[in-house]
Amino acid sequence: MPSVGGLNAAVSYSDAGATTEADETATAVSYNMGMLSGNLRLQYANIETDAANPTGNETSGKEMGAEYSGSFGRVYMIAQNTETVTSAGVKTSDQEGTTFGGQYNLNSATKLVYYRQEMEQDGTVNTNDDFSSDTVGVRYDMAGGLRIGVLHSNYDYTDASATASSENGSATRLQVRVNF
Repeated sequence: MPSVGGLNAAVSYSDAGATTEADETATAVSYNMGMLSGNLRLQYANIETDAANPTGNETSGKEMGAEYSGSFGRVYMIAQNTETVTSAGVKTSDQEGTTFGGQYNLNSATKLVYYRQEMEQDGTVNTNDDFSSDTVGVRYDMAGGLRIGVLHSNYDYTDASATASSENGSATRLQVRVNF
């Protein structure tokens, strides 16, 4: 659909064919608008796949996000959910994730970044597995599309299975990237 006042929407349907019933339906909606001295962007996407046969599993995924950007940098949030459900209505997998963060422009080339990720698994498989991380860093954009940066992350992972185990730690990475 053409953009109307900053609103865009799309819907698609895919017939899986004669040998399977795993048809797929997807929708996406985005809205952009100027706000104060910046821009607000809202997005939603959904995809659903039917079971391939009467005893198969259905899957679905949803993602919602919001971002406000301006001369200062940007702040954002993304929420995601994927599910697998049996023909009997039992959720075998239910993964939920949230990411939020921001970028602060020190000047036109140097940016401070921070983001936090949280993931949780429910359902009947890997129930109560959790992951979270915090990342902070700085990046510098040079002429010609070259970007260098240093990012440091702290993470925590819990495997809540019968052989319960946890892991936590940190990692620092140097990033060199070329944008074309």
